[in-house]
Amino acid sequence: MTTLPAYQVDWAQQAGHLTTAAREDHSWYLTVARDLVRPTDRLALDVGCGAAGMTLAIARGMTCGRVIAADSDPEILDAARAHVHTEWTDPRVAIDVVRADLANGVAALREALPTGADLLWTSACVHHVGDQRAALAALTTLLRSGGRLALAEGGLPARRLPWDLGIGDPGLEMRLQAAEDAWFARMRADLPQTRRMPYGWTEALRRAGLAPVTTRTTLWEKPVPLQRADRLAVVAELAHRVDRLRPTMLIQDGDLAAWRRLLDPDNVAWLGHREDLSSLVARSVHIGLRPQIVVSTDLTSAQLCTAGLKPTFQRRAVLTLPAGQPRPITAQTVHAELRHGGQRVGLTTVYRTLHSLADAGLLHVFDVHGERAYRHCGPKTHQHLICDRCGQVAECPSDMVARWLLQLHHHTGFTPHSDGLDLYAICQACDPDR
Repeated sequence: MTTLPAYQVDWAQQAGHLTTAAREDHSWYLTVARDLVRPTDRLALDVGCGAAGMTLAIARGMTCGRVIAADSDPEILDAARAHVHTEWTDPRVAIDVVRADLANGVAALREALPTGADLLWTSACVHHVGDQRAALAALTTLLRSGGRLALAEGGLPARRLPWDLGIGDPGLEMRLQAAEDAWFARMRADLPQTRRMPYGWTEALRRAGLAPVTTRTTLWEKPVPLQRADRLAVVAELAHRVDRLRPTMLIQDGDLAAWRRLLDPDNVAWLGHREDLSSLVARSVHIGLRPQIVVSTDLTSAQLCTAGLKPTFQRRAVLTLPAGQPRPITAQTVHAELRHGGQRVGLTTVYRTLHSLADAGLLHVFDVHGERAYRHCGPKTHQHLICDRCGQVAECPSDMVARWLLQLHHHTGFTPHSDGLDLYAICQACDPDR
């Protein structure tokens, strides 16, 4: 078996722990899902599903439809399938388990979705991606208009132990949390293409184009004295946390000696003997809404007439969707949005209509990962600045570009023109420090 560096997570080894956590957090998942799932939801996506604890809770809240659970590691996916097989029997809601790694983008997730998701849940997953901002921006594209992204990150550290245990120095649990913070910082620093995100999760969701954004924090406490099963669960969780940090040298020698005694069932100081353990957790879920796209029918009809096109229903419906979008959208996305809105328009018709609107100058065509995507642009002549991280597009006045092209002419002797000029850059939201 290959041993990974101390600051890299071996997800295959985490499968058993994630299964235990999914079962122990069953009640919390149900509580959160009751607030998140709407009666009209028909398609939900759980990204970084672990052992499918929240997948099952979402499915229990839906009257019919489909929940897609996605994770990157085969052994974790096996654990998710086993958990679903044991717990789920309702044929009205299908649960599918698929392999997808958010660190590699959302193409695999998009392929698994028949249309935009009503609800996208992701817990403790995004922070394992080097560029968290780009990951959130990509996840929002998987939502339908009016869909919600629920991000479980943050909250307050759990409280399990008294401040003074009589073993080692007081404050043992707080120093363990400090060591975990140091581990987390190093883990983030070692991720491929890692980038800092110097603001909170709610601001990150807003910058990804979601609004409104809110946070719900749930206080989860078990009555004391804890039942034996709950005490053993607390001890097992602490042992898991300490074992993960042992190779890092982040826990002081004196604290390691204390933990060895406290976590040893054969030692008189074993934590499992104590009745003053607690289980107090505050967990935060940040929720953002993908805004509904609303454009005046009169406006789209006028634009079509001005371009010499008859304002048919299909043209008005297709033109409405790219209008006002900060990022180009594909024909598949347009088709999915129309289907979700109850419009019976075929994909071939959508492709044909988008081509005709682009030929008439009402839409601009972009290349997004080798696929044609469309955006509605303003009437004035302009070029485009495209963020190569999140895909956001800004319109640049032609006179500004003309001055730059003139400087190029003076320096190179070439006479460049601005027809079809798209400039790739990094937007302020993706790199606020620049």
